[in-house]
Amino acid sequence: MASAATAVALVVVAALASLTQLSASGCSAADRDALLSIRAALSEEERQLGVFSTWAAGTDCCAGWYGVACDPTTGRVADLSLRGEADDAVMAPAGRPASGVMSGYVSDAVCRLDRLSTLVLADWKRISGPIPACVATSLPYLRVLELPGNRLTGAVPPLGGGQSRSRLAVLNLAGNQLSGAIPASLTSLTELKHLDLAGNRLSGRVPPDLNRL
Repeated sequence: MASAATAVALVVVAALASLTQLSASGCSAADRDALLSIRAALSEEERQLGVFSTWAAGTDCCAGWYGVACDPTTGRVADLSLRGEADDAVMAPAGRPASGVMSGYVSDAVCRLDRLSTLVLADWKRISGPIPACVATSLPYLRVLELPGNRLTGAVPPLGGGQSRSRLAVLNLAGNQLSGAIPASLTSLTELKHLDLAGNRLSGRVPPDLNRL
């Protein structure tokens, strides 16, 4: 009996040690490279804000990178949240609210962050270009997608037609220059609680089942 209890204890200790090692390993090199590619596609026009000052190659992106949060168990990037209008220490130094301006485009490197649950690039005024099409197919854990207050063009991605169908809860693409029709696939987003597409150049009919969400 004692030997069986000892064996169980050893298994538990080994499992705990494995989890500790995993959680302490930091972000994956692949996630860090993806984040640096996202950064390379964007340019701060008010560098004194230093939004990307903590994003340094060779450092742990799960420990102190502004706007980045990781799953503590897997060490994978789970949240990327950068807001041009915010009241934190970076965007509002010395308590003085700041309005950030950033140009560039949304790199398709975001889709290499395949454990991402939150993607926010909001109110930067000059981020332009299309929303990467892979957002609709390559981010199966995505629950929050907020890209308002920019100059994004092109179509609304056909979200709801892929693996994100049962997860996406917030979709905010307001205040851009998106055009074309509202994808009928949005009606498949059964967990959607907030949808804002106002202030774009959308045309055509609203999908008839959209009001049932």
